[in-house]
Amino acid sequence: MKKILLLILLLNAQFSHAQNYNCLNSEIQQFYANSKGYLRYISVDSVRAIGADTVYYPYKTTRLTWTLLDTNRGSWVGSNVIKKANGMFLFNTAWNDTIFINTQAEPGDTWIFYDDTSTRSYMATLVNVDTMSFLGILDSVKRIKITAYAGGVINTTDTISRFEILLSKNNGFVQNFDLYLFPYHNPTTPVYSSDIDPYLHEFSGYSGPITLSDFIFSVVDYHIPTKLEIFDFNEGDVFISSYTDIEYCALNSNYKIAYDSITDKVVLSPYHTQYTVYRTSKYTTVPNGPGARTYSIYSSSYVIDADTSILPGFETLPESVDAFAFAWYYWPKDTANCRNGPLYKHKNIVTFEGCEFHTEYKAGFPLISGQNSFGCYTCPPDFGAICSCEKRTNLLFSQKGGIPCGTRPLMTIGIKETPVKSTFLLSPNPANSILKISSPDKISTVIIYSIMGQVALQQTFSAREVSIDVSQLPAGLYFAKINEMVMAKFMKQ
Repeated sequence: MKKILLLILLLNAQFSHAQNYNCLNSEIQQFYANSKGYLRYISVDSVRAIGADTVYYPYKTTRLTWTLLDTNRGSWVGSNVIKKANGMFLFNTAWNDTIFINTQAEPGDTWIFYDDTSTRSYMATLVNVDTMSFLGILDSVKRIKITAYAGGVINTTDTISRFEILLSKNNGFVQNFDLYLFPYHNPTTPVYSSDIDPYLHEFSGYSGPITLSDFIFSVVDYHIPTKLEIFDFNEGDVFISSYTDIEYCALNSNYKIAYDSITDKVVLSPYHTQYTVYRTSKYTTVPNGPGARTYSIYSSSYVIDADTSILPGFETLPESVDAFAFAWYYWPKDTANCRNGPLYKHKNIVTFEGCEFHTEYKAGFPLISGQNSFGCYTCPPDFGAICSCEKRTNLLFSQKGGIPCGTRPLMTIGIKETPVKSTFLLSPNPANSILKISSPDKISTVIIYSIMGQVALQQTFSAREVSIDVSQLPAGLYFAKINEMVMAKFMKQ
C-alpha cells in the first residue's frame, strides 16, 4: 500500500508541472549558502493584493558601496516582487529593470528572463520537472536554465549561461542566485565589478570574473543559534587569538595575544550553563613616532552564562542590517574546532570617511563573549591619506575536546593555560542551617545561586574559613560561586 501511495505521489508530481508554483513563502524564513559558506536568507516582511496581483515586500537592506548607493534597499530577490494571476513572477532589480520567472511553464517552454538596454539579454528555459527531497521534504521541483545572449547570439563564454534555478512547488526556491543585482554589471557599462555586490565580495572573496561557486546559493538547514549552541565548550578548552588595533589616526598601534582557558563548567539546568574563563593577555604597543615599544600583561577571570536565549545580532544577516552596523554568522552544525571562517564572520559593510574597512572574526572565546570592541574613527581632514583606523581579530589556535586546531603562537606568557584551581571544601553537604567553606587560599566573595540562576545570598569575607547562614533558603540544589572563579554545588535540606 505504501509503494502504491508513493507511486501516485510521484506521478502527480510528474504531471502537475502546469500547476501554479510559488517563488516566495510569506510564512517562513529560508536560508541559503554558496559553496564558500556565504549565508543569505529570504524573509518576506509583508504581502498585499493590488487588483489581481499579489505584491511581496522582502526585507530591506542598505547597499552602500564604492560605486553603488542603492536607495531602493532591495533584498537579493528584489526590492519588491509581483505575482501575476497567470503565475508569472516579476522581480525588480537594482537597475530599474525586471526579471521574469514563469512558474506555470511546462518542460521546453522558453521566455525572456532579463533584457536590459545593453546588447546582452538572457532567456529562461524550463528543462524538466522532477521530484526531489531537500531538508527532509519530498516535493515537485522545476529546473530552470538561464541562457546568455550577446547581440542576439548565444554567448557561451558568459558564465551566467550555466546558472540554474530550482523551484519547489510548495517551498519556493531550492537553488537561486542574486536576482536583484543580476546580471552584476551596470547596463551602460557591461563590465563585471566586485563593487557591485559588497557582501559577496567581502564574505566570499569574490573579485570577478563570475564563478558558479560564488553566485549559486542552495537552501540549507540553518537556524538562529542559542547561547548554549554557541558556547559548546568544556573545562580545559583553550582559545588563543590575536588582535591588532590601529586607531586614533595612527597615533599608535597595538597588538594583543589573548589566551582564554575554560577553567570550570557548571550545568545549572538543561537550559542554563555557566563557564569560568581565565584570560591572560599580552599587549604590545608600537608608538607612531619617537619612543620605545612597550609590553604589558594582564590576567583576569570572568564568568559567561549560556542559556537558550539568542545573542543580539544573530537575528539578522549582513544584508538585512543598516549602514554602520554589524551582523554575525554562525553555523550550529559545524563541528570543526577552527572557529575561523565565513560562517563565523561579521563585517562592517560601509566605508567611513577617512577610514578603511575593518573585520572582526567570531573566532574563539574572546569574541563571542563580547570582550572585543568595535569602532572606526572619522579622521580630521588635515591628516589626509595617512589616517588609518583598523581593528582586526583572528583565531590563532584552539584546543577543544583535546583536539588542537590552528597554529600555537611562539610567544609564551609564563603561566599555565589552564590554572590549577584552589581546593574549596563545603561542609556539611547537605547543609541545614550553616554552610562552612574552607580553602588554603583567602576567601573574598561568596555568591549563592539557585538552580534557576537567581542570586539567593551574597557575602564578602577575608578569611580562609567562613560560615554562611543558609537556614532561610528553601530546600533544594544550590551553587556557591567563590572568589568569582570557582562554582561548587551543595544541597540545602
